[in-house]
Amino acid sequence: INVLLEERLCDRARTMGDLFLAKLKSTIKPYSPHMTVDARGKGLMLALEFVDTEIGFRVSKGLFREKVLVAGTLVNAKTIRIEPPLTITAE
Repeated sequence: INVLLEERLCDRARTMGDLFLAKLKSTIKPYSPHMTVDARGKGLMLALEFVDTEIGFRVSKGLFREKVLVAGTLVNAKTIRIEPPLTITAE
């Protein structure tokens, strides 16, 4: 708890999350509505929603290849979660 407070990690999550989400929204815009539905989140708990599970799975697989760890939600990959560490930088 001290580290969270001293390093202002909650504020950092909000700031970096807003930056990350804005970039995600602009990145998926050309693929909407035929592939993507939405990008949403709060802080650094982010999600990408696709029109179907197959597209979400293919995107996840491509991200894994690039060493970006994402996870599906519930029982499918129609919506994938992106949860970077609180120490992520803008670069």
